[in-house]
Amino acid sequence: MPIFYYNLRCGNPLAEGTVGVHLLDQESARLQAKDAARYMLSQRSSMRFSLDGQIFEVCDEDG
Repeated sequence: MPIFYYNLRCGNPLAEGTVGVHLLDQESARLQAKDAARYMLSQRSSMRFSLDGQIFEVCDEDG
């Protein structure tokens, strides 16, 4: 099963995910990223940073 990583990008700075997630395929990784983004948006009032302009990037173990 492939390993996928989730990065958070705001312009040039990149917060790289360091823990990979085993998922069936790219579609599964994309759906999980959407769920994570929705969750983060629902919790944004308790976060210490802004999500404005941030982008989730999904990559596999090859980058």
